[in-house]
Amino acid sequence: LTRLDGFEQQTAPCWCGRYFCHELFLSGTGLERTHFRLHGEASSGREIFLRAHQPDAQETIQRYVDQLARGLSSVVNVLDPEVIILGGGLSKQPLLYELLPKAMDHYVFSDGHDVPILPAYHGDDSGVRGALWLTPSCY
Repeated sequence: LTRLDGFEQQTAPCWCGRYFCHELFLSGTGLERTHFRLHGEASSGREIFLRAHQPDAQETIQRYVDQLARGLSSVVNVLDPEVIILGGGLSKQPLLYELLPKAMDHYVFSDGHDVPILPAYHGDDSGVRGALWLTPSCY
């Protein structure tokens, strides 16, 4: 992550063996793990977003959005993409698209950014479809 706070520094290693990988925080399981560490309650990502009006879920979502904003802002600052496409199960959460652009404004090296952030066309199946598309035609 671009910068680590005390909470993030107290994590276990990623499945790859390294520390502080985006996958630890920015996946559905990362959101669930963060919520459990903050509030001692096991909830799915969907449940957390459904309870977005409750203070505990708000805190978890805000932390997630800030972490995602830091990661994506690094991409915007270096590569200046025309669009950012989000995939995975959490990409189905409309609140994410409302909060994320505002959060990224704090980390992008300009007065703001106008990079559209969109859900993957095929939803959380997009990665599998892309892998299949890259598979050699001999299969």
